Amino acid sequence: MLSLAAHAQELDWKHGKLARLAPLIGTYRQDKVLADPDVAGALVALLPPETLPTVGQNLQVAAPIDFIAGHLVLSGNRAHRGGEEMASVWLSVYDGTAKVLLLHEGTLTLFAVAERYEYLPLALRSMAAAPPPDALYEPPPGLHWSGRANGE
Repeated sequence: MLSLAAHAQELDWKHGKLARLAPLIGTYRQDKVLADPDVAGALVALLPPETLPTVGQNLQVAAPIDFIAGHLVLSGNRAHRGGEEMASVWLSVYDGTAKVLLLHEGTLTLFAVAERYEYLPLALRSMAAAPPPDALYEPPPGLHWSGRANGE
């Protein structure tokens, strides 16, 4: 059993259908990822046609492309609408499938094909369960912040 766990830790999870996009991790080249034919196809298959443009608009102000749980993660918000209009696009490097978390017009919607919610990546589920975005800009009550720069 230990050898299986050790083997799993040694796997490079950046191999698979979208491996060619792995060099974009840490960059702001979301346009290149979204233009990839496999990515575009996965998003068209997952999202209602009227939702695809909204996801694009909600990625206008983008964070660097992240790599979480075997997924390229594109995230951002609509210009001047942070906390109101946001999107997070999760692309499985292994099989090319997509998952999208979209905050639009006050509603948070998860687009994902999975047998069970618990099978979705933990970080994605955590994002879906996070407090309202405004709460992310101030430390939560009861947080002891040691080493705060301004000494408060």
